[in-house]
Amino acid sequence: MDYEAARELLAQRRKPGAALTRLSRAFLVPGEVRKFAREVLEEENAYRRHQLIESRSGAIGPLFAGLSERGRKRLIRTLLPHIEETVEAAWELLALRPYQHGVTRKPFRCPRSAETLADRRGVWLLNIAAMLGDIDEDIEWVAAWAAHLAGWAGATDLGWLLAGAIDAGGVSGERVLEILKQSATGEHEVGQMGRHVTQALMSCSRQDAWEFVERLLLAAQRQEGLRQAILEAVDESHPGAFRRMIRLICEQNLARFSSVVRAFDTWFGFMWDGSSGIKVDEVLCTVERFFEDTGARDAALAGPDPRGRLPRALDDRVRRRGCRDSAGDRAATRGHRRAPLRRDALPRAGGVDHRDPAARGHARRSRPPGGHARARCVRQ
Repeated sequence: MDYEAARELLAQRRKPGAALTRLSRAFLVPGEVRKFAREVLEEENAYRRHQLIESRSGAIGPLFAGLSERGRKRLIRTLLPHIEETVEAAWELLALRPYQHGVTRKPFRCPRSAETLADRRGVWLLNIAAMLGDIDEDIEWVAAWAAHLAGWAGATDLGWLLAGAIDAGGVSGERVLEILKQSATGEHEVGQMGRHVTQALMSCSRQDAWEFVERLLLAAQRQEGLRQAILEAVDESHPGAFRRMIRLICEQNLARFSSVVRAFDTWFGFMWDGSSGIKVDEVLCTVERFFEDTGARDAALAGPDPRGRLPRALDDRVRRRGCRDSAGDRAATRGHRRAPLRRDALPRAGGVDHRDPAARGHARRSRPPGGHARARCVRQ
């Protein structure tokens, strides 16, 4: 479906002012929260609305932290009654989302700070309400049309909403998962590949969804844009998915690609753009080893010169343990070794079937220079 046709159909589905009307009648929603939500919904320009929400980031935390559970449910029911259950599931899942955002973000989570967590949840809810509050459709429809709904800044937030739908389970959750997979492979009649797809699949708790993205990454071949779209969503995703992706990069020697180096810079803040793949691979394998072996990590941090084994910036991040999984996540991933990924099992990336030699053409992967350096990264 072309852009103009999609835009026309979306305009027909919208009921301008519907969310504002519901909010004006919601007298039981706390006054300060209702006042700011009204201010957001009254702004029609998407860019200025986004800037308004971001300018209040930090102040939103105390507002939403003061909401009781009943008050929060009333607010969600008022803003998004058609997808209320999905929003509730995503609200709980957002405890796993890093609290930083933007190009300089780091994958640190802060689930025990009530105001910090409430701030990220509140910003997310207002963004979702601005995108979907005037559209009375179910979550399956949202999954199919997400690429057209997201605009220039909403794909990540829509991804977390769809991750909540997947984790909620049931027939609807399975259908959302299937729509996202079809959107990624170019098989859905409306859905399109976008950041919302990778964000949703990597942010949910389903290991089969993570494995699909891993296969999609390996099938990318020379599609550097697709590889970058996948990797840039990893640090904002489920901690278990983050660990698995680091393991995959080490096992498949993917650090030779520029998109991996760029994602690596975003994850750890090294700003090593242009650094050799061997160096990046070495650091990632060190991170993987420390995730898997708590004894090795603690020994390195307690040693006389921990920076001799770990770069300075990364040492600070490991010491703070900002992106560690919860005990439950570690138990879920420990001992779960990935089955070998066979090339004939790879999905179609962007509508191209890489299982077909004719479609692959001359894009056959060749052995990269310095590939023997992988021997240094083999897990002991």
